[in-house]
Amino acid sequence: MSPGIVENNPSVVGSIAAWQSILNGCGYNPPLIITGLMDNETVTTSKKFQKDLALSVTGTVTLPTWKAGLDHAKEKGWSPVTPPIFIDQILQLAPKPTANYLAAFTNTQATLTRYEISNTPLRVAHFIAQVMHECGGLTIEFENLNYSATRLPQVWPGRFEPTGLLDPKEFAGKPQKLANEVYGGRMGNTDSEDGYKYRGRGLLQLTGKYSYKDATRILRKTNPLAPDFVVDPDEVVSAAWCLEIAASEWKEKGCNALADNDDIDAITKKINGGLIGLPARKARAKKTKIIWL
Repeated sequence: MSPGIVENNPSVVGSIAAWQSILNGCGYNPPLIITGLMDNETVTTSKKFQKDLALSVTGTVTLPTWKAGLDHAKEKGWSPVTPPIFIDQILQLAPKPTANYLAAFTNTQATLTRYEISNTPLRVAHFIAQVMHECGGLTIEFENLNYSATRLPQVWPGRFEPTGLLDPKEFAGKPQKLANEVYGGRMGNTDSEDGYKYRGRGLLQLTGKYSYKDATRILRKTNPLAPDFVVDPDEVVSAAWCLEIAASEWKEKGCNALADNDDIDAITKKINGGLIGLPARKARAKKTKIIWL
């Protein structure tokens, strides 16, 4: 049985709640209370659904039943299905989140609804997959710039010996000095310490002063009270704002439409600026699709 399909498995709380939401979207009365439990009311309504669609009447959610629910709930006259997003689903993908990220994702549903990401299962799957990749499964808040002398020429071959001019030994184990060198004078960084001040942060690893300024501009479209992330860059990783930033940037860059087309290459270019890590992003998307599709 695939994860995300409820079939005599009452321990899968997120999946059962998702099925209850689908039945409610189909318009059955009385509407079910979203309990996350395969209670008698849910079994009875499931049987009604299966009978209406000439499926095997079991009261359990088989794969054909699940697929029929997703499809039928989109038909004319039926309410659209908004896939519920639960913290247990997030923890299935990221079992060791930082405290900030864990707190932020307890409010996933409201945030993703605000930016129209939760309108479809495919949008949710792609958004969560990209976020998980960028922040290492909710474990990375700040970019790790503590490189060894051996690793530096591999990451920045044009800057460090033997190809570049800089001696990697002078920057190894010195994150602040390294950031100011490799990020200084570009991406909006002008002051001598800007490279480190605006190093990669948050769910989408914003990098460079321009990115922090843009995040402020985008988020203030929906929330004028959002802080100025240029002035206070550490707010980018706070529980209050990290998910809001990621979701607002996603919508601003047109990723909802790209997700509707299941175009992970185009989404990755919008989020990353290139196709770095594409195979790993595709692998994460397969996992998120199992949960939400």
